[in-house]
Amino acid sequence: VVTRGNRIAWVGRRGGSPVEYRRAQTVDLKHQLLLPAFSDAHTHFLYFAQNLSEIDLEKVRSPRSAQEKIHRHAGRPTRGRWLTGRGFDVNLWGGRWPTRDDLDHVVPDRPAAIFSHDEHSLWVNSAALRLAKIDRTTPDPPGGRIGRTVDGEPNGMLYETAYRLVWDLVPKPKATQAERLIETAQSKAHEVGVTAIHDMGDPAILRACMALKSKGKLRLRLWKSIPLAELDRAIALGLHSGLGDEWVKIGGVKIFLDGALGSQTAWLYKSYSSNPDSRGICRMERGDFD
Repeated sequence: VVTRGNRIAWVGRRGGSPVEYRRAQTVDLKHQLLLPAFSDAHTHFLYFAQNLSEIDLEKVRSPRSAQEKIHRHAGRPTRGRWLTGRGFDVNLWGGRWPTRDDLDHVVPDRPAAIFSHDEHSLWVNSAALRLAKIDRTTPDPPGGRIGRTVDGEPNGMLYETAYRLVWDLVPKPKATQAERLIETAQSKAHEVGVTAIHDMGDPAILRACMALKSKGKLRLRLWKSIPLAELDRAIALGLHSGLGDEWVKIGGVKIFLDGALGSQTAWLYKSYSSNPDSRGICRMERGDFD
């Protein structure tokens, strides 16, 4: 394989390359597999970068194991006084949803918020609910649902748009912090062969990547989708899909119609077999989408 600049110029058998490439620098891969780099078509890369120093509950197979891991981590504050993380999967827990009491048991003294593996539901403790002023009288927001006990009290689970009632209170990384997080995370991406991403998450990644690019530190190609809430403003600024250069480009628009199967919020024709009272959550009516 011969590359010239950032393009593959020739592929063939060893020793058979054209004369014009004979003086090229040679790298012997010693029979290892060579692949083109990967482009990840759906990331929340800033969240991933933050998660490198937060609680990671991916593949944790029970609420008890999750509590043990959270307890070990709780002595290391993350993002100010909040304790944050992501990754729990109730499908590995026999369908058993965590509660505020589960989290209070290991984090009783400060707000805690942990996303599910699909990031469509948020597990919070009593301190976070108090800070967000969520109680039995708080109505479900449009496109979301507050999990409740049989007597109507919030049970510690927030689904779809309801998670913002708490998550919007979590301190966000400052511009320089975001840059450092992205710089570290891009190295992690390179370790698994990812050199380009389509990002559907926090718009702050655009500013961070542009800053890194201006400093010559960006080594990850970014295709950034615009959140629906910012669409009118983006159009007014003259942004459009494809605007940018080989490193940073504007992508499409991120729109949620419903939830996700992992959090049992995907909008179904029939009720969930594990929850006969729910068909999921519609986040946008069809007319609004059209």
